[in-house]
Amino acid sequence: KFVPNPDDPNGAANQERAALQRVKTIRHPFILSLDRVEVVDGVLVIVMELADKSLYSLLGHYQGENLMGIPREELLGYLLEAAEALDWMNFQHSLQHLDIKPHNLFLVSNHLKVADFDLVDRLSDVERSHPTQRQGGITPLYVSPELLRGTVSRHCDQYSLAIVYQQLLTGTVPFWHQNMYQLMLLHMTAEPNLGTLSEEDRPVVLRALAKRPEDRFPSCLDFLQALVRGQGEAKSDVPRRTSVVNKMVSALRAAEKAAKETREGSPTAEEPAPSLQSGDGTF
Repeated sequence: KFVPNPDDPNGAANQERAALQRVKTIRHPFILSLDRVEVVDGVLVIVMELADKSLYSLLGHYQGENLMGIPREELLGYLLEAAEALDWMNFQHSLQHLDIKPHNLFLVSNHLKVADFDLVDRLSDVERSHPTQRQGGITPLYVSPELLRGTVSRHCDQYSLAIVYQQLLTGTVPFWHQNMYQLMLLHMTAEPNLGTLSEEDRPVVLRALAKRPEDRFPSCLDFLQALVRGQGEAKSDVPRRTSVVNKMVSALRAAEKAAKETREGSPTAEEPAPSLQSGDGTF
């Protein structure tokens, strides 16, 4: 990837370089690795692991075979891996990707890897709620309402992932307008169009697309697991790192409670938040 004008303090290259600083130490099997970042002849050059194809390309392949989108079982397998990577960034490193879309989800040996980290931002404490200045880059088709208002929440990526799911499965999106500004307004004010989804999928995707971040699922994996289960109570055979996710979510809730009590001036005497480490060496 090549980004011009690396010395412009207000340019896209500087924004991307700052984002790469946030993710350069992260190692996860479902995150596309960065080989090196350097400036060559006045251009910021980002060398990444070579991928086979993007999910956007895979969607085109299936649509070329007269299907609406990627078969559901195959798609859920890919997005479960994406959700695991996003939750790892979120709960272990307090990072949101902020540009989740089919073009940034790649396949390597039939496994998914999340890529393109030029918008990655860090959460301060539990959740940052002050406006952030960005040099463009957001994709209006997938952007969350709170990000449009200048707020980064722990659930921005889940919102985008829900749109990605509908698009890759059905070839349609829940919000659409030819005018970019009208499209962004729909994200903030309109109900999503989920008519192409099955009756079982609709309430799950609707929750992930809630206007208020706190009304969404606790994690991306919770969202994907709800899709796998549907509305039934039967457990899925699709593997999930349940113990790790539960510990991450528990730690988040404890941190949120402690932060709220601190703001209200009533310190808690409860035990400290549990560690985010899995303790069992798995993830």
